[in-house]
Amino acid sequence: MQGRPARLVEPSDKLPTGISLNSTSRVAPESSRLPLVSVIVTAGTRTRFLKDALQSVANQDCDLHDCELVVVSTEPHLVQAIVSLLPRLKSLHRTATVVPTGQAIGPVFASGIRSSTGRVLAFLNDDDMWLPSKLSVILAMFLNNKDLGYVKHSQSFVDEYGKPEPDRSRLGRIGQSSPGTELHLSGSTVQRELRKLARFRPDFNSSSIALRRNVVDQRLLTLERMARNEDTFFFYSAIAARCAISVIPEKLTLYRVHEGSTSAPQASDLNHRLRAYSDFNQRLAASSQVALQDFDPKVNQVLIRVIKREIAMQWTLTQILSPKKSRLNVLHSAAKLIRFIFTYDISLNVSVELLATLYLLSPSLAWRTYLAHRDGYAMGTSVASPGSPPS
Repeated sequence: MQGRPARLVEPSDKLPTGISLNSTSRVAPESSRLPLVSVIVTAGTRTRFLKDALQSVANQDCDLHDCELVVVSTEPHLVQAIVSLLPRLKSLHRTATVVPTGQAIGPVFASGIRSSTGRVLAFLNDDDMWLPSKLSVILAMFLNNKDLGYVKHSQSFVDEYGKPEPDRSRLGRIGQSSPGTELHLSGSTVQRELRKLARFRPDFNSSSIALRRNVVDQRLLTLERMARNEDTFFFYSAIAARCAISVIPEKLTLYRVHEGSTSAPQASDLNHRLRAYSDFNQRLAASSQVALQDFDPKVNQVLIRVIKREIAMQWTLTQILSPKKSRLNVLHSAAKLIRFIFTYDISLNVSVELLATLYLLSPSLAWRTYLAHRDGYAMGTSVASPGSPPS
C-alpha cells in the first residue's frame, strides 16, 4: 500500500455482491489488511442533514475499498436506512454505526475513533458535506509523506439548503487559509512556527481536518471530557506529537450555516443572545482547561502557553458578554489576557483587549460592537478562527 498513489474511480451506484448492510463489518477485499482511512461521521442526536453528509461520502472519486465508514449516532436504524439508499457505500471496507457514550462533542468523537481501525482519520460533521475530491487529495498526501500527521484544508460556506451562503460579509474569512497559499511544516519546526500557523487557521472545523491515528489515539480519555473545541484539541495533539503539519487552500468541505449552529443563537432578545454567547465561551474555556492537563509542560512549553492564552481569552469574552454587568470582572480577566498579547494570534488578542476597554467605557456599546462584528471576536471553536459557528 505504501508508496502507490491513491486509486481514482468514477462514482458508481453499481451494487457489489455478497455484502450485507445489517452487519457492522465484512471481509476486506483481496486481503485482511486494515483500511487506510476511517471516515468518521459525527451526528450524535442530530439527523436533519445526515443523508446529505453520507451522500457526499458516496460521491467521493477515490476507490472506497481503502476506506471504512463509522457513523456515530443515537439513531442506528435511521443510519442503516440511509446507507441502504446509497449503494456505492457497500464497496467500503467496513461500515459501522456507533451509539456515542455521551451527547457532548468529546464523547461523540471519542466513540467514533475507538470504533475505527484506519491509520488515517477523516472527520465529517453531520451537517457538513465533502466535495468529491476530498478523500483522493487526503489519501495522496498521507501516502506521499510518512511523517505527515495532520492536514487542514479550507471550506466553502452554504446555507441550510446547500446553496452558497449569500451573506458573505457576515462570514468573512472564517477558517480560510490565505488565498492561493499553503504551509507545510516538519515536526521539528512546528512549535516555533506557531505564529505563522495562526494566519492559516489550522484548527477550524473538524470536517476539514484529517490526522494519523497515532496523533490522538492515546488522548481519547481527555477528548471524552471535552464539551467543545475538539478540532482545536486535534491541532494541539498534532503539535505535541511533533509530526509534520500541512495546511492547504483547497476548499474540499461545504460548511453548512444554519439555525442549529450552536454558537449562533437566533433569539432576538439581547439578554438571551448575550447569555448564550457568554455560556458558550465559558464552555470553551472549560474544554481548554481540560486539554491543558493532557500535555507535559516540560516538553510542550510553547503549546502550554498557547492553551493558557486561549483560556484567558475565552474567559475574558465570557465576562464581557455576561448580561450581568461587572467592570471589575472584565478588568481582572483582561489583565490576565494581556500577559499573552504577543502569543499566537496577536491581532485577535489585541481585538479582545480593545473590546474589554470599550466595555469599561460602556458595556452596552461593547455588546453592540461584539454582536455587529461577532465573527471577529473569537466566539467560535478555534484559537485561530474567531467567530466560526461550530457544526
